[in-house]
Amino acid sequence: MCKRVSRYFGTLGAAIVLLAFLEMVSCDDTSDPGDAAGISDLSVQVIEGHISANLQPIVPPDPILCQLILRLTNTNSTNPLTGLSIPSAVVFLGSNSTELGIIRFETDWDGAIGAGGADTVTVTKIQEDQEIFVPPCNESVYLRVRVVKTAVQFKQIKTPSYLFGCPVSATRDE
Repeated sequence: MCKRVSRYFGTLGAAIVLLAFLEMVSCDDTSDPGDAAGISDLSVQVIEGHISANLQPIVPPDPILCQLILRLTNTNSTNPLTGLSIPSAVVFLGSNSTELGIIRFETDWDGAIGAGGADTVTVTKIQEDQEIFVPPCNESVYLRVRVVKTAVQFKQIKTPSYLFGCPVSATRDE
């Protein structure tokens, strides 16, 4: 009997420790862990954006094109923000919030905003060597963009919805 009780409490204890650990490391994607981790002075606004696919005349392995213009503001009037980057965004289908895939960005921005300052930053999607996801032509999508200082210091913002364009090239009459 004692062995059975001991085994039960041992299993129960392990389950409680596992649940406590999962609670500590899990996060809701609508939260903003960057505020708790030290970049609460960063404000991010989407100025302009577009996402589309180049499907003509030959479809490349990764036909997806995306560019965003963001306004980043340091609301702290005494301390600059440095070491910031905008490495990626997750693309979601607007109709049901299905995750389509992750896109990576490149920019020539230096990652610094002076005390009380602001920067307008353009990020452009990196063309990959393989397909990221099937382009959802003529459907609404939105992105969750990550502005990162370190692995635990980041802000995540949701863009407005964009119509995922798939322009068709004009046919030539011969």
